[in-house]
Amino acid sequence: MRSKIIYSTDFLDNKSTLGFSSVLNNIGSIFKNKMKDSEVLFFIQSICEFLKVNNDLGFCIESSIHCVKKEFHLSIRNIILRLNKGEVFSKALEANKIFPFYAIKIIKAGEKNKNFKDTFLMLKEFMQWNIEQKKKLKTALTYPAFTFFVFIGIIFLFSNYIVPSMFGLLNSFNNQDVSNYKIFFAFMFVLKSIIVLTLLGLVSMLIIYYTKKDLFEKILLKTPVFGDFLKYKSIYVTSYYLASSMNNGVSIIESFDIAIESSSGITKKVLIKMKDDLIKGVKINQSVKRFDFIPKVVSDIIKTGEDSGGLANSLELVKQMFYSKYQVLMDKMINLLPIVLIVLTSLMMISFVLLIFMPLYSFGL
Repeated sequence: MRSKIIYSTDFLDNKSTLGFSSVLNNIGSIFKNKMKDSEVLFFIQSICEFLKVNNDLGFCIESSIHCVKKEFHLSIRNIILRLNKGEVFSKALEANKIFPFYAIKIIKAGEKNKNFKDTFLMLKEFMQWNIEQKKKLKTALTYPAFTFFVFIGIIFLFSNYIVPSMFGLLNSFNNQDVSNYKIFFAFMFVLKSIIVLTLLGLVSMLIIYYTKKDLFEKILLKTPVFGDFLKYKSIYVTSYYLASSMNNGVSIIESFDIAIESSSGITKKVLIKMKDDLIKGVKINQSVKRFDFIPKVVSDIIKTGEDSGGLANSLELVKQMFYSKYQVLMDKMINLLPIVLIVLTSLMMISFVLLIFMPLYSFGL
């Protein structure tokens, strides 16, 4: 699959072209940031449209380069040059590192049967879903989270600066000792301690997430709602990779390799163990039973597929089932989390206001 596009660099001979490709590769490595999912989606959508009228992937990529920011143009040109030299698309993407990792693996699965139209359509649908979920969660949490953190800032401002100054001024006009209002100061100390511990906990969880993702997921799996959320999403995404790869003509072992490379944390470790079992001759449904957090229905569906020779279809069923479960739970979380944050912030604000006015009322104000 070689592109027939004429570039402005075609006046160079082969040796010069290789040298120029190397230069582009070195320059492209400067841009270490990957394209955003929304940018990749726009680019993929354009490629899908051009693939409807032309099967030349290089031409479609070249025609879609206007969908990419200028800072990534060199990397895209490098990818096209690699395609001209006969390199497969996924390898060219891995060399330039501007696409999300999971997108490269989906494309790699599609290269097995050279059906780029279906592969890019599949990638487009998956990215649209992924972006939509992130957007929903972000939209739902932005205002409540902003209100919550603003109120935290107000508490620290009032408790550390405004309230002590105000009480000092009032005490200068009144013989009552402000220190007698132990309830107020005790509550403020407890409230600030809770806030500090909460913030430290959030920071710690973020550090664990980026350094020890498997540990983070183990902790999350033990929580009532978030554990199910993580479990359903992991099963959905894994079955998506496996079913899509197998439907594209990829062997079971290679499909597991793609899923493993596209996963992280505890999901990756589970898939590695399942692949080892598969190599030893253990059936997938038996291997799945080793992991308590995977529902029994998954092994039952996979067993049906293995017995009937329709494993890919069974994985498609698992994908659809847990997509529905994940979507229902996601909608509940989107509706519930903002309410919880708003109620929590409101209760803290009411308590804070009442405790401020208690001493003022005692001063006769």
